[in-house]
Amino acid sequence: MRRDRRGPVYRGAQGSAGDIGHIYVGQPDGRTVGCRCGQDNCLEAIAGGQAILRDARAAGLPVETVRDVVQLAAHGEGAALELVRDAGRTIGTVLAALVNFFNPHRIVMTGGVARAGVPLLAGIREAVYQRSMPLAARALEITVSEAPDLSGRVGAARMAIEEFLDEDSVEALAR
Repeated sequence: MRRDRRGPVYRGAQGSAGDIGHIYVGQPDGRTVGCRCGQDNCLEAIAGGQAILRDARAAGLPVETVRDVVQLAAHGEGAALELVRDAGRTIGTVLAALVNFFNPHRIVMTGGVARAGVPLLAGIREAVYQRSMPLAARALEITVSEAPDLSGRVGAARMAIEEFLDEDSVEALAR
């Protein structure tokens, strides 16, 4: 039996594994930011797309959407670049703990914030490589998905394939 080198999707006991957006992130200035989940200072509330948009507006940037912030950053606008890099550093801090625990060979960023590309990755990599154990991060690859908006659908399709079309299931049906 051939094993996919990426390994199976880990779902957890109730199927909610992998949602790092609701991991608590302490703030150095002591501020509290409410999250849509009802908790405070979740990664999503501090460094997610809507958080970046909120902070960009507070900084006076003329933006309507996260895409606008990403475009400004891509064109070298200093405040937008710093917001995206800071979000990357915050995300990287959480990822560093996960790298130390799971020791993955690859992290692929997906979703709306992933469109920020290089500035986001720079912040993430800075924090991950600074805060992870050298052995865990030595061969770690951190990239942005080629299709960040499709990742949820691709993951759902992969889960269905693993559940119903894996080699053992197909062989059982063929008997």
